[in-house]
Amino acid sequence: MQTDQIIRFIEIKVRDLLKFFYSWLTNEGEPLGYILGVIHVTFCITLILMVIISHTLYPAFWLQCVVFGVVLIIWLQHILLKVCVIFTTEFKLTQNDPPFYTLIKFFTNLDPTDWAIHFMVAETIAVGMLALSLISRISLMVHEFYKIEL
Repeated sequence: MQTDQIIRFIEIKVRDLLKFFYSWLTNEGEPLGYILGVIHVTFCITLILMVIISHTLYPAFWLQCVVFGVVLIIWLQHILLKVCVIFTTEFKLTQNDPPFYTLIKFFTNLDPTDWAIHFMVAETIAVGMLALSLISRISLMVHEFYKIEL
């Protein structure tokens, strides 16, 4: 499959899922696009908080693995498809600049394409640091397991 077909397939599935959950509220595209924008921003903030919580307040190995897995999947989607599928779905639903664009312009005064480059660098560094964190935890666990008492 081509990347355009994959993006289109995921876009349709996200739109169908959104219509399924919010059909009681509206079936129009623009309000659904703004609802998706709020969900997108909320998910991003929650993921950042989960990274912080999983390394400070509740440093459980399983939680760090789950958080790393989610961040890795998102990073791979951004790298392989060269676009955020949720972003494109917001754009198609609203037929205008997505809500995330407006937030980026308001808070950073950057063009969204420039911001995307900075974001990809930061996201790549974050994935690398989370991977190193897991590798260090695994190496400590292996060391403790094979520790020989003399």
